[in-house]
Amino acid sequence: MAYQCALCGSDDAQPESLPVDWEEYLRDERDLSPPGIQWQVPLCGEHAAEYDHLRKSYLDRGMMDDETAQKVEGDADDLLDRLDLDRLVDEQ
Repeated sequence: MAYQCALCGSDDAQPESLPVDWEEYLRDERDLSPPGIQWQVPLCGEHAAEYDHLRKSYLDRGMMDDETAQKVEGDADDLLDRLDLDRLVDEQ
């Protein structure tokens, strides 16, 4: 099945997992409804690389100094604010 990228709208995006913290942010800040199973974020190749890098950095932020961890959290918030929530996929 073909999906549209949740960041740029290009076709043939592949769903990526959405970390629990990020899903909570989207629920609290952007009124994302609860999923039936689990939200997935479809992303094109270009945006998947950015997303994966940021997701890994976000998960490793406990090993960073406070300033770097705050920057990573801010970058994650910026990325989540750019997502088109109508393009998220509820994995069923």
